[in-house]
Amino acid sequence: MILMAKKGNSRHIKCLSAPLFFDIHRKEHKYVIRTRPGRHSLSRSVPLSLLLEKIGSAKSMEEAKRMLSARGVLVNGKAVKDYKYAVGLNDVIEIPSEGKRYKIEINSQGHIAPVQASKEGANLYKVLGKYKAKGNRLMLRLHDGSVVEGKADINVNDSITIEKGKIASHLKMGAGAHCRVIDGAHVGTSGEIKELIAGGMNRPSAVTVAQKDGGTFQTPVRNIMVTK
Repeated sequence: MILMAKKGNSRHIKCLSAPLFFDIHRKEHKYVIRTRPGRHSLSRSVPLSLLLEKIGSAKSMEEAKRMLSARGVLVNGKAVKDYKYAVGLNDVIEIPSEGKRYKIEINSQGHIAPVQASKEGANLYKVLGKYKAKGNRLMLRLHDGSVVEGKADINVNDSITIEKGKIASHLKMGAGAHCRVIDGAHVGTSGEIKELIAGGMNRPSAVTVAQKDGGTFQTPVRNIMVTK
């Protein structure tokens, strides 16, 4: 008889190995809840219940679950009841009973940074892939795992805004575009794209970014998101 080693509970992950984005105390608890697969990547998302505790709307996991069960939290305009629901970059979280609205950003340490937002607006998404579906429809795969029907002039690494399920605007990735760094050594910083650097067999495509203070740096294209 072969005995298999116990690999732990897949519903949780050890705090010591949790993604940097979670922004949690590594040694206060042994485990932390794992996000539900399907939306943002594990390294760039947190469970909705954990977020509610971070912003002070819930004092415990049980209180967060009760809020969600009562449909008291909206994510991008839709009520969510799943306490493991993944929320990540540019998602908008609303708590109508408290009159609060947050947009998820990332700070210079690579941690989740919920920022209070007072105005409604279109959500911003980075295009990670494009393909043709049935009926010759061109589909775009976005950074949050969602898919939307697109247009031929929208390319991978461009950004789009979506309102009511449809593309509202298109922000092209290129020289002169404003961007925000979402990964790498310069994460959390913003600037203007000055130059595109073609990749090769052993190096990825990159961009040169100029900051407001006059400094410049290079980072792979995969690390940036074009912004307004």
